[in-house]
Amino acid sequence: MRNLINYFFQNAKNNPSFVFSQDNEKSYTYSQSESLIKKGICFFINKGIHKERILFFANRNVDTYLAILMAIGSNNSYIPVNSELNNEKVSSIIKTSNAKYQIYFKEEEKIDGLIHISFDELINHSYNEELFNKSIEQYDENNELSIIYTSGSTGEPKGVSKSQSSMIHFVNNFSMTFDIECPLRIANQAPLFFDASNKDLFLNLFYGGSLYFPDKTDFAMPNRVIEYLNKYEINFICWVPSAYTIIARLKTLNFILPEHLKYAFFVGEVLPRKYLNYWMEKLPGVYYCNLFGSSEIAGICLYNHIQNIENEEKPIPLGKPIFDNEVYLDDGEIIVKSKQIANGYVNPDADNSIFFLDNEGNRCLRTGDLGFIDDNGDLNFTSRKDFQIKHMGYRIELQEIETAINALSFINQSCCLFDNVKDKIVAVVSFNEKMEEPEKVLLKELKNKLPGYLIPNKVIVLDSLPLNDNGKINRTYLRKEYIQ
Repeated sequence: MRNLINYFFQNAKNNPSFVFSQDNEKSYTYSQSESLIKKGICFFINKGIHKERILFFANRNVDTYLAILMAIGSNNSYIPVNSELNNEKVSSIIKTSNAKYQIYFKEEEKIDGLIHISFDELINHSYNEELFNKSIEQYDENNELSIIYTSGSTGEPKGVSKSQSSMIHFVNNFSMTFDIECPLRIANQAPLFFDASNKDLFLNLFYGGSLYFPDKTDFAMPNRVIEYLNKYEINFICWVPSAYTIIARLKTLNFILPEHLKYAFFVGEVLPRKYLNYWMEKLPGVYYCNLFGSSEIAGICLYNHIQNIENEEKPIPLGKPIFDNEVYLDDGEIIVKSKQIANGYVNPDADNSIFFLDNEGNRCLRTGDLGFIDDNGDLNFTSRKDFQIKHMGYRIELQEIETAINALSFINQSCCLFDNVKDKIVAVVSFNEKMEEPEKVLLKELKNKLPGYLIPNKVIVLDSLPLNDNGKINRTYLRKEYIQ
Protein backbone atom coordinates (compact mmCIF):
# COMPACT_ATOMS: atom_id res chain seq x y z
CA MET A 1 0.00 0.00 0.00
CA ARG A 2 1.42 3.37 -1.02
CA ASN A 3 -1.54 5.41 0.17
CA LEU A 4 -4.10 4.72 2.90
CA ILE A 5 -6.95 5.52 0.56
CA ASN A 6 -6.22 2.33 -1.39
CA TYR A 7 -7.76 0.43 1.52
CA PHE A 8 -10.93 2.45 0.99
CA PHE A 9 -11.09 1.80 -2.75
CA GLN A 10 -10.52 -1.91 -2.15
CA ASN A 11 -13.38 -2.10 0.34
CA ALA A 12 -15.64 0.08 -1.82
CA LYS A 13 -15.20 -2.46 -4.60
CA ASN A 14 -16.01 -5.39 -2.31
CA ASN A 15 -18.94 -3.83 -0.38
CA PRO A 16 -20.34 -0.89 -2.35
CA SER A 17 -23.70 -0.80 -0.55
CA PHE A 18 -22.24 -1.02 2.97
CA VAL A 19 -22.47 2.14 5.11
CA PHE A 20 -19.12 3.92 5.09
CA SER A 21 -19.86 6.79 7.44
CA GLN A 22 -22.83 8.47 9.08
CA ASP A 23 -23.56 11.49 11.27
CA ASN A 24 -26.85 12.91 12.50
CA GLU A 25 -27.54 14.55 9.14
CA LYS A 26 -25.93 12.39 6.45
CA SER A 27 -25.21 8.77 5.67
CA TYR A 28 -23.08 7.55 2.77
CA THR A 29 -22.43 4.07 1.48
CA TYR A 30 -19.01 3.08 0.19
CA SER A 31 -20.24 3.55 -3.38
CA GLN A 32 -21.61 7.04 -2.70
CA SER A 33 -18.47 8.04 -0.80
CA GLU A 34 -16.24 6.73 -3.57
CA SER A 35 -18.03 8.86 -6.15
CA LEU A 36 -17.64 12.03 -4.07
CA ILE A 37 -14.02 11.34 -3.09
CA LYS A 38 -12.98 10.73 -6.68
CA LYS A 39 -14.55 14.04 -7.73
CA GLY A 40 -12.61 15.85 -5.02
CA ILE A 41 -9.37 14.16 -6.06
CA CYS A 42 -9.94 15.26 -9.65
CA PHE A 43 -10.49 18.83 -8.47
CA PHE A 44 -7.06 18.95 -6.82
CA ILE A 45 -5.32 17.31 -9.79
CA ASN A 46 -7.07 19.59 -12.28
CA LYS A 47 -5.99 22.67 -10.28
CA GLY A 48 -2.41 21.45 -10.02
CA ILE A 49 -2.59 21.29 -6.20
CA HIS A 50 0.02 18.67 -5.39
CA LYS A 51 1.93 17.92 -2.18
CA GLU A 52 0.36 20.91 -0.48
CA ARG A 53 -0.88 21.16 3.09
CA ILE A 54 -4.65 21.58 3.14
CA LEU A 55 -6.08 23.23 6.25
CA PHE A 56 -9.69 23.04 7.45
CA PHE A 57 -11.75 23.37 10.60
CA ALA A 58 -12.32 19.78 11.68
CA ASN A 59 -15.90 19.09 12.65
CA ARG A 60 -16.89 15.59 13.71
CA ASN A 61 -18.98 14.65 10.69
CA VAL A 62 -19.01 12.78 7.41
CA ASP A 63 -18.06 15.80 5.25
CA THR A 64 -14.83 16.34 7.21
CA TYR A 65 -13.97 12.65 6.85
CA LEU A 66 -14.49 12.84 3.08
CA ALA A 67 -12.39 16.03 2.88
CA ILE A 68 -9.51 14.21 4.60
CA LEU A 69 -9.66 11.39 2.08
CA MET A 70 -9.85 13.81 -0.87
CA ALA A 71 -6.72 15.55 0.38
CA ILE A 72 -4.61 12.44 0.94
CA GLY A 73 -6.00 10.74 -2.19
CA SER A 74 -4.69 13.61 -4.33
CA ASN A 75 -1.19 13.39 -2.81
CA ASN A 76 -1.70 16.32 -0.47
CA SER A 77 -1.69 16.30 3.33
CA TYR A 78 -4.26 17.70 5.72
CA ILE A 79 -4.21 19.95 8.78
CA PRO A 80 -7.34 19.59 10.96
CA VAL A 81 -7.87 22.64 13.18
CA ASN A 82 -10.10 23.20 16.19
CA SER A 83 -12.70 25.80 15.19
CA GLU A 84 -12.68 27.19 18.73
CA LEU A 85 -9.02 28.28 18.61
CA ASN A 86 -8.45 32.01 18.77
CA ASN A 87 -7.15 33.91 15.74
CA GLU A 88 -3.64 34.14 17.18
CA LYS A 89 -3.26 30.37 17.45
CA VAL A 90 -4.78 29.76 14.02
CA SER A 91 -2.31 32.30 12.56
CA SER A 92 0.53 30.48 14.31
CA ILE A 93 -0.57 27.18 12.77
CA ILE A 94 -0.71 28.72 9.30
CA LYS A 95 2.73 30.28 9.74
CA THR A 96 4.51 27.20 11.06
CA SER A 97 2.90 24.81 8.58
CA ASN A 98 3.23 27.07 5.52
CA ALA A 99 -0.31 26.10 4.56
CA LYS A 100 -1.65 27.87 1.47
CA TYR A 101 -5.05 26.25 0.98
CA GLN A 102 -8.19 25.91 3.07
CA ILE A 103 -11.22 23.70 2.56
CA TYR A 104 -14.24 25.46 4.02
CA PHE A 105 -17.69 24.07 4.71
CA LYS A 106 -19.35 27.39 5.62
CA GLU A 107 -18.65 30.92 4.36
CA GLU A 108 -17.91 32.15 7.87
CA GLU A 109 -15.05 29.66 8.19
CA LYS A 110 -12.87 31.39 5.58
CA ILE A 111 -9.48 32.49 6.86
CA ASP A 112 -7.84 35.55 5.36
CA GLY A 113 -4.60 34.93 3.50
CA LEU A 114 -5.41 31.38 2.35
CA ILE A 115 -6.67 30.14 -1.01
CA HIS A 116 -10.23 28.99 -0.35
CA ILE A 117 -11.76 25.77 -1.66
CA SER A 118 -15.45 25.15 -1.03
CA PHE A 119 -16.37 21.61 -0.04
CA ASP A 120 -19.31 21.97 -2.42
CA GLU A 121 -16.82 22.63 -5.23
CA LEU A 122 -15.08 19.37 -4.42
CA ILE A 123 -18.15 17.15 -4.38
CA ASN A 124 -19.63 18.77 -7.50
CA HIS A 125 -16.50 18.65 -9.63
CA SER A 126 -16.64 16.42 -12.69
CA TYR A 127 -14.96 13.04 -12.51
CA ASN A 128 -12.19 12.39 -15.02
CA GLU A 129 -10.72 8.91 -15.02
CA GLU A 130 -7.49 10.05 -16.66
CA LEU A 131 -6.91 12.67 -13.94
CA PHE A 132 -7.78 10.18 -11.23
CA ASN A 133 -5.34 7.59 -12.56
CA LYS A 134 -2.67 10.30 -12.71
CA SER A 135 -3.09 10.82 -9.00
CA ILE A 136 -2.80 7.08 -8.28
CA GLU A 137 0.45 6.88 -10.26
CA GLN A 138 1.96 9.48 -7.94
CA TYR A 139 1.12 7.70 -4.70
CA ASP A 140 4.20 7.36 -2.49
CA GLU A 141 4.23 6.00 1.05
CA ASN A 142 6.82 8.64 1.95
CA ASN A 143 4.37 11.44 1.18
CA GLU A 144 3.20 13.49 4.14
CA LEU A 145 -0.17 12.38 5.50
CA SER A 146 -1.04 15.05 8.03
CA ILE A 147 0.08 17.67 10.49
CA ILE A 148 -1.70 17.36 13.81
CA TYR A 149 -1.28 20.22 16.25
CA THR A 150 -1.08 19.56 19.96
CA SER A 151 -0.92 22.28 22.58
CA GLY A 152 1.48 20.32 24.77
CA SER A 153 2.25 21.46 28.29
CA THR A 154 2.82 25.09 27.32
CA GLY A 155 -0.43 25.70 25.46
CA GLU A 156 1.49 26.74 22.31
CA PRO A 157 0.40 24.78 19.20
CA LYS A 158 3.07 22.30 18.07
CA GLY A 159 2.64 20.54 14.74
CA VAL A 160 3.58 16.88 14.28
CA SER A 161 4.13 15.73 10.69
CA LYS A 162 3.25 12.12 9.93
CA SER A 163 3.86 10.20 6.72
CA GLN A 164 1.60 7.84 4.83
CA SER A 165 4.09 5.10 5.68
CA SER A 166 3.85 5.61 9.44
CA MET A 167 0.05 5.22 9.43
CA ILE A 168 0.12 2.30 6.98
CA HIS A 169 2.49 0.50 9.34
CA PHE A 170 0.16 1.26 12.25
CA VAL A 171 -3.01 -0.21 10.74
CA ASN A 172 -1.12 -3.30 9.61
CA ASN A 173 0.61 -3.72 12.99
CA PHE A 174 -2.74 -3.28 14.75
CA SER A 175 -4.27 -6.04 12.63
CA MET A 176 -1.36 -8.36 13.44
CA THR A 177 -1.80 -7.69 17.18
CA PHE A 178 -5.58 -7.91 17.57
CA ASP A 179 -7.96 -10.57 16.31
CA ILE A 180 -10.75 -8.26 15.17
CA GLU A 181 -14.06 -9.64 13.94
CA CYS A 182 -15.54 -7.76 10.99
CA PRO A 183 -17.53 -5.88 10.02
CA LEU A 184 -16.68 -3.10 12.44
CA ARG A 185 -19.21 -0.48 13.43
CA ILE A 186 -17.23 2.29 15.13
CA ALA A 187 -18.57 5.20 17.19
CA ASN A 188 -16.17 8.13 17.14
CA GLN A 189 -15.62 10.19 20.28
CA ALA A 190 -12.29 11.98 19.80
CA PRO A 191 -12.35 15.32 17.94
CA LEU A 192 -10.91 15.03 14.43
CA PHE A 193 -8.21 17.61 15.25
CA PHE A 194 -7.04 15.29 18.05
CA ASP A 195 -4.50 12.60 17.20
CA ALA A 196 -6.56 9.84 18.87
CA SER A 197 -9.22 10.15 16.14
CA ASN A 198 -6.79 8.69 13.59
CA LYS A 199 -7.45 5.25 15.00
CA ASP A 200 -11.14 5.55 14.09
CA LEU A 201 -10.53 7.15 10.69
CA PHE A 202 -7.90 4.80 9.35
CA LEU A 203 -8.82 1.53 11.04
CA ASN A 204 -12.24 2.06 9.48
CA LEU A 205 -10.55 2.26 6.06
CA PHE A 206 -8.42 -0.80 6.71
CA TYR A 207 -11.21 -3.05 8.01
CA GLY A 208 -13.90 -1.80 5.64
CA GLY A 209 -16.08 -0.77 8.56
CA SER A 210 -18.71 1.89 9.22
CA LEU A 211 -17.74 5.01 11.15
CA TYR A 212 -20.48 6.84 13.05
CA PHE A 213 -20.31 10.32 14.55
CA PRO A 214 -22.55 10.81 17.60
CA ASP A 215 -23.37 14.44 18.32
CA LYS A 216 -21.02 16.07 20.82
CA THR A 217 -23.96 16.81 23.13
CA ASP A 218 -24.74 13.09 23.38
CA PHE A 219 -21.65 12.58 25.52
CA ALA A 220 -22.99 15.04 28.10
CA MET A 221 -25.93 12.65 28.66
CA PRO A 222 -24.53 9.11 29.02
CA ASN A 223 -27.86 7.34 28.52
CA ARG A 224 -28.12 8.97 25.08
CA VAL A 225 -24.67 7.68 24.19
CA ILE A 226 -25.66 4.11 25.05
CA GLU A 227 -28.93 4.51 23.15
CA TYR A 228 -26.88 5.66 20.15
CA LEU A 229 -24.59 2.63 20.41
CA ASN A 230 -27.61 0.35 20.41
CA LYS A 231 -29.42 2.14 17.60
CA TYR A 232 -26.49 1.70 15.22
CA GLU A 233 -25.30 -1.63 16.61
CA ILE A 234 -21.88 -0.24 17.50
CA ASN A 235 -19.36 -2.97 18.32
CA PHE A 236 -16.08 -0.97 18.54
CA ILE A 237 -15.18 2.12 20.56
CA CYS A 238 -11.81 3.75 21.20
CA TRP A 239 -12.50 6.59 23.64
CA VAL A 240 -10.56 8.74 26.06
CA PRO A 241 -10.97 7.71 29.73
CA SER A 242 -13.19 10.69 30.59
CA ALA A 243 -15.92 9.29 28.31
CA TYR A 244 -15.85 5.94 30.15
CA THR A 245 -15.59 7.69 33.50
CA ILE A 246 -18.75 9.77 33.25
CA ILE A 247 -20.80 6.67 32.33
CA ALA A 248 -19.35 4.80 35.31
CA ARG A 249 -19.78 7.68 37.74
CA LEU A 250 -23.46 8.06 36.88
CA LYS A 251 -24.00 4.28 36.99
CA THR A 252 -25.57 4.44 33.53
CA LEU A 253 -24.93 0.76 32.85
CA ASN A 254 -27.22 -0.12 35.74
CA PHE A 255 -30.15 0.98 33.58
CA ILE A 256 -29.11 0.45 29.95
CA LEU A 257 -26.36 -1.65 28.36
CA PRO A 258 -24.68 -1.40 24.96
CA GLU A 259 -26.05 -4.58 23.43
CA HIS A 260 -23.59 -5.04 20.55
CA LEU A 261 -20.30 -3.82 22.03
CA LYS A 262 -17.35 -6.19 21.54
CA TYR A 263 -14.26 -3.97 21.77
CA ALA A 264 -13.65 -1.18 24.28
CA PHE A 265 -10.28 0.51 23.85
CA PHE A 266 -9.20 3.51 25.90
CA VAL A 267 -6.34 5.87 25.17
CA GLY A 268 -4.96 9.29 26.06
CA GLU A 269 -4.80 9.21 29.86
CA VAL A 270 -4.89 6.76 32.74
CA LEU A 271 -8.35 5.27 33.35
CA PRO A 272 -8.89 4.83 37.11
CA ARG A 273 -9.21 1.14 37.88
CA LYS A 274 -12.48 1.59 39.81
CA TYR A 275 -14.23 2.89 36.69
CA LEU A 276 -12.84 0.11 34.50
CA ASN A 277 -13.96 -2.43 37.11
CA TYR A 278 -17.50 -1.06 36.86
CA TRP A 279 -17.54 -1.55 33.08
CA MET A 280 -16.12 -5.06 33.41
CA GLU A 281 -18.72 -6.02 36.02
CA LYS A 282 -21.60 -4.84 33.83
CA LEU A 283 -20.20 -6.05 30.48
CA PRO A 284 -17.93 -9.03 31.21
CA GLY A 285 -17.90 -10.30 27.63
CA VAL A 286 -16.29 -7.19 26.11
CA TYR A 287 -12.62 -7.06 25.04
CA TYR A 288 -11.09 -4.28 27.20
CA CYS A 289 -7.73 -2.87 26.24
CA ASN A 290 -5.58 0.02 27.41
CA LEU A 291 -3.64 1.65 24.55
CA PHE A 292 -0.55 3.82 24.81
CA GLY A 293 1.00 6.13 22.27
CA SER A 294 1.77 9.78 21.73
CA SER A 295 1.18 12.47 19.11
CA GLU A 296 4.65 11.68 17.76
CA ILE A 297 3.64 8.12 16.89
CA ALA A 298 1.07 7.02 14.30
CA GLY A 299 -1.58 5.15 16.28
CA ILE A 300 -0.27 3.36 19.37
CA CYS A 301 2.78 1.33 20.34
CA LEU A 302 1.73 -0.46 23.57
CA TYR A 303 -1.37 -2.37 24.58
CA ASN A 304 -2.72 -4.17 27.63
CA HIS A 305 -5.63 -6.57 27.23
CA ILE A 306 -7.32 -6.45 30.64
CA GLN A 307 -9.17 -9.63 31.54
CA ASN A 308 -9.61 -9.53 35.31
CA ILE A 309 -11.03 -7.14 37.87
CA GLU A 310 -8.21 -6.09 40.20
CA ASN A 311 -7.45 -3.93 43.22
CA GLU A 312 -8.69 -0.39 42.60
CA GLU A 313 -5.52 1.08 44.09
CA LYS A 314 -3.37 -0.66 41.49
CA PRO A 315 -2.81 1.43 38.32
CA ILE A 316 -3.36 -0.21 34.96
CA PRO A 317 -0.07 -1.19 33.25
CA LEU A 318 0.62 0.08 29.73
CA GLY A 319 1.42 -3.49 28.75
CA LYS A 320 3.56 -4.76 25.91
CA PRO A 321 4.50 -3.53 22.41
CA ILE A 322 2.17 -4.16 19.50
CA PHE A 323 3.50 -6.07 16.50
CA ASP A 324 6.76 -4.77 14.98
CA ASN A 325 7.36 -2.23 17.75
CA GLU A 326 10.11 -2.22 20.34
CA VAL A 327 9.90 -0.30 23.60
CA TYR A 328 12.67 0.02 26.18
CA LEU A 329 13.78 2.24 29.06
CA ASP A 330 16.67 4.66 29.09
CA ASP A 331 17.31 6.07 32.57
CA GLY A 332 13.63 5.42 33.32
CA GLU A 333 12.33 7.16 30.18
CA ILE A 334 10.19 5.18 27.74
CA ILE A 335 11.87 4.93 24.32
CA VAL A 336 10.01 3.63 21.27
CA LYS A 337 11.63 2.06 18.21
CA SER A 338 9.11 1.83 15.39
CA LYS A 339 8.34 2.54 11.74
CA GLN A 340 5.23 4.33 13.05
CA ILE A 341 7.21 7.28 14.41
CA ALA A 342 6.39 10.66 12.90
CA ASN A 343 8.64 12.72 10.65
CA GLY A 344 9.07 15.37 13.34
CA TYR A 345 7.78 18.79 14.37
CA VAL A 346 7.17 21.48 11.76
CA ASN A 347 7.64 24.37 14.21
CA PRO A 348 11.09 25.90 13.63
CA ASP A 349 11.66 26.40 17.37
CA ALA A 350 10.47 22.92 18.43
CA ASP A 351 12.87 20.41 19.94
CA ASN A 352 13.29 17.68 17.32
CA SER A 353 16.03 15.98 19.33
CA ILE A 354 13.41 13.59 20.74
CA PHE A 355 13.45 11.89 17.31
CA PHE A 356 16.64 9.97 16.62
CA LEU A 357 18.13 7.01 14.75
CA ASP A 358 19.77 4.15 16.61
CA ASN A 359 23.06 2.58 15.53
CA GLU A 360 21.21 0.39 13.02
CA GLY A 361 19.31 3.29 11.46
CA ASN A 362 15.95 2.55 13.12
CA ARG A 363 13.67 5.46 13.95
CA CYS A 364 13.34 6.04 17.69
CA LEU A 365 11.44 8.42 19.94
CA ARG A 366 12.07 9.74 23.42
CA THR A 367 8.51 9.89 24.75
CA GLY A 368 9.11 12.06 27.81
CA ASP A 369 7.20 9.45 29.84
CA LEU A 370 8.76 7.62 32.77
CA GLY A 371 8.05 4.00 33.57
CA PHE A 372 9.24 0.63 34.82
CA ILE A 373 8.85 -3.02 33.79
CA ASP A 374 7.05 -5.27 36.29
CA ASP A 375 7.47 -8.98 37.01
CA ASN A 376 5.01 -9.86 34.22
CA GLY A 377 7.10 -8.02 31.66
CA ASP A 378 4.52 -5.24 31.37
CA LEU A 379 5.62 -1.66 31.04
CA ASN A 380 4.07 0.60 33.68
CA PHE A 381 3.68 4.36 33.42
CA THR A 382 4.78 6.36 36.45
CA SER A 383 4.79 9.99 35.31
CA ARG A 384 5.66 12.53 32.67
CA LYS A 385 9.23 13.72 33.07
CA ASP A 386 7.87 17.20 33.67
CA PHE A 387 5.51 15.80 36.37
CA GLN A 388 8.43 14.44 38.35
CA ILE A 389 9.31 16.77 41.21
CA LYS A 390 11.70 17.02 44.12
CA HIS A 391 9.91 17.75 47.40
CA MET A 392 11.22 17.47 50.97
CA GLY A 393 14.37 15.84 49.61
CA TYR A 394 12.44 13.09 47.79
CA ARG A 395 12.01 12.57 44.07
CA ILE A 396 8.26 12.23 43.59
CA GLU A 397 5.93 11.16 40.78
CA LEU A 398 2.74 13.21 40.98
CA GLN A 399 0.95 10.39 39.16
CA GLU A 400 1.44 8.16 42.23
CA ILE A 401 -0.52 10.61 44.36
CA GLU A 402 -3.28 10.89 41.76
CA THR A 403 -3.62 7.11 41.61
CA ALA A 404 -4.10 6.93 45.39
CA ILE A 405 -6.67 9.75 45.34
CA ASN A 406 -8.63 8.33 42.39
CA ALA A 407 -8.95 4.96 44.13
CA LEU A 408 -11.04 6.52 46.91
CA SER A 409 -14.73 5.78 46.54
CA PHE A 410 -15.87 9.37 47.11
CA ILE A 411 -13.56 10.88 44.44
CA ASN A 412 -14.57 11.62 40.87
CA GLN A 413 -11.35 13.04 39.46
CA SER A 414 -8.09 14.49 40.65
CA CYS A 415 -5.08 16.39 39.40
CA CYS A 416 -1.89 17.02 41.34
CA LEU A 417 0.28 20.05 40.66
CA PHE A 418 3.49 21.33 42.20
CA ASP A 419 4.10 24.88 43.31
CA ASN A 420 7.85 25.28 42.80
CA VAL A 421 8.01 28.67 44.51
CA LYS A 422 6.25 27.58 47.72
CA ASP A 423 7.48 23.95 47.52
CA LYS A 424 3.93 22.63 47.91
CA ILE A 425 1.96 19.78 46.36
CA VAL A 426 -1.50 20.97 45.35
CA ALA A 427 -4.33 18.45 44.81
CA VAL A 428 -7.32 19.63 42.78
CA VAL A 429 -10.21 17.20 43.21
CA SER A 430 -13.91 16.70 42.62
CA PHE A 431 -16.09 14.60 44.94
CA ASN A 432 -19.05 12.40 43.98
CA GLU A 433 -20.83 12.96 47.28
CA LYS A 434 -21.38 15.85 49.65
CA MET A 435 -19.58 15.81 52.97
CA GLU A 436 -18.49 18.21 55.65
CA GLU A 437 -14.92 19.44 55.46
CA PRO A 438 -14.04 17.35 52.38
CA GLU A 439 -10.42 18.50 52.40
CA LYS A 440 -9.87 17.04 55.87
CA VAL A 441 -11.63 13.79 54.91
CA LEU A 442 -9.35 13.39 51.89
CA LEU A 443 -6.15 14.09 53.79
CA LYS A 444 -7.14 11.70 56.58
CA GLU A 445 -7.69 8.88 54.06
CA LEU A 446 -4.41 9.61 52.27
CA LYS A 447 -2.44 9.44 55.52
CA ASN A 448 -3.44 5.77 55.69
CA LYS A 449 -2.23 5.12 52.16
CA LEU A 450 0.79 7.34 51.48
CA PRO A 451 3.98 8.33 53.28
CA GLY A 452 4.04 11.84 54.70
CA TYR A 453 6.13 13.40 51.93
CA LEU A 454 3.45 12.39 49.36
CA ILE A 455 0.53 13.99 51.22
CA PRO A 456 -0.67 17.14 49.41
CA ASN A 457 0.03 20.40 51.20
CA LYS A 458 -3.10 22.01 49.79
CA VAL A 459 -6.43 20.63 48.57
CA ILE A 460 -8.75 22.51 46.21
CA VAL A 461 -12.25 21.09 45.78
CA LEU A 462 -14.17 21.79 42.56
CA ASP A 463 -17.56 20.58 41.37
CA SER A 464 -15.79 19.10 38.33
CA LEU A 465 -12.35 19.34 36.81
CA PRO A 466 -12.02 21.27 33.53
CA LEU A 467 -11.29 19.23 30.44
CA ASN A 468 -9.56 20.40 27.29
CA ASP A 469 -10.93 19.74 23.79
CA ASN A 470 -9.23 16.33 23.75
CA GLY A 471 -11.15 15.16 26.81
CA LYS A 472 -8.11 15.28 29.09
CA ILE A 473 -7.86 17.18 32.37
CA ASN A 474 -6.79 20.72 31.51
CA ARG A 475 -3.64 20.90 33.61
CA THR A 476 -2.45 24.09 31.93
CA TYR A 477 -5.61 25.93 33.01
CA LEU A 478 -5.45 24.54 36.55
CA ARG A 479 -1.83 25.56 36.92
CA LYS A 480 -2.55 29.12 35.77
CA GLU A 481 -5.60 29.31 38.04
CA TYR A 482 -4.31 27.81 41.27
CA ILE A 483 -0.51 27.98 41.28
CA GLN A 484 0.52 31.52 42.24
